[in-house]
Amino acid sequence: MNIRECILISNIDTVKKVRYLNTLFIQEESEYRAHLILDQSGYFRINKKKHPVESGFFTITLPGDHYTFTPDLTNKSLSYFLIIFDLGENDASLISYLSSSLAREIFRLKQTSRFTFDEIISKEHSGDIFQKESARHLFLSVVYSLSKEEYLGTRYPEGREIADKAIDFMQERKYGELRLEELGRHLNLSIPHFIRIFKEKMNLPPMKYFTRLKVEEAATLLMSNDKTLATIAEDLNFSSAAHFSKIFKQYMSVSPTQYRNNYINTLENRQKRSIKEIEKAYALLRNIIDESPDLIFFKDINGIMMGYNRAFCRIMGRSGEDMIGKSDYDLFSREKAEFFTHRDEMIFKTNKPYKNEEWMVYPDGHKRKFEVYKAPFHDSDGKILGLIGISRDITDREENTRRKNQ
Repeated sequence: MNIRECILISNIDTVKKVRYLNTLFIQEESEYRAHLILDQSGYFRINKKKHPVESGFFTITLPGDHYTFTPDLTNKSLSYFLIIFDLGENDASLISYLSSSLAREIFRLKQTSRFTFDEIISKEHSGDIFQKESARHLFLSVVYSLSKEEYLGTRYPEGREIADKAIDFMQERKYGELRLEELGRHLNLSIPHFIRIFKEKMNLPPMKYFTRLKVEEAATLLMSNDKTLATIAEDLNFSSAAHFSKIFKQYMSVSPTQYRNNYINTLENRQKRSIKEIEKAYALLRNIIDESPDLIFFKDINGIMMGYNRAFCRIMGRSGEDMIGKSDYDLFSREKAEFFTHRDEMIFKTNKPYKNEEWMVYPDGHKRKFEVYKAPFHDSDGKILGLIGISRDITDREENTRRKNQ
């Protein structure tokens, strides 16, 4: 198993909202996604089935699945943990386990699961190979520990409901101060009774849990903007930047600066991989085009040459670089240029392809007949960007047809 990416989306107002919320995702081949949603309600659609979301919602989606998470936005608190991972030939038993027992099933995890997922993300982003391996094993332990009793819809006992209400109140106050007395009044409980219930259900005293929520929020701010540590410390009501850094490191095992740098390095590495993949795909496409005996060329909306293959260069008697940025008037006689330009304008005007037969003259003077096909190409919004032309030599074919008919 390989963890490809770990993501934490916190707060509805973050810039990640556009990318990860209310968006239809179609998973790639061999790609699995684990989703943990805390502090928010709404619904989660997997393929054609719609599931209600409550805090603690957990599910794993499979390769090829279509899913959308739509929060109801009744509050702006959100902790959405997304772990994207791949499984290969050596993971047959895990694939079988996911497919037969867990796939698309809905579970409800404890609020304390956020700490486990925080640790997974922190280790995965550390850049250390041993920490990343530890993150993988920790995630697998979560997957293998899921049980039928954790299905979404199981009613929480009273103590758990109290803990959840307390956490909701903490989420609302994480940018300010919070005292135990306020929590007690909000829940209508004595402080000793509340502390006992909360610690029993969450395995942490309430104020330590509140500090943990502040640290989580700080981690999100470190990843989503360029605010200074002093500004983040002030926003989250830490006494100083030094105090903030000390508390952050206690919970996250790295300093705020290192956490931000790890995240930036992860983004940069991902961008480098994407660029390499694009370059590889472009090189493959370039080779395919160049190996074609047909003449292939591209023009932009203004009729300026954007690209072509080797066969087109041969008939033009020019090198590849010599024609980039040129118009038909730079490459052909005025009469031919006007003919080609008129045809291209009709294609752009009608937004329809064009097919014709034309004679072309090679640099050595011999003539060949070509079947010419031109068609517009568009961007993702349907806007015309230019046209592609493909010309096929049909001289020999027509000559053979003529001989057969004699």
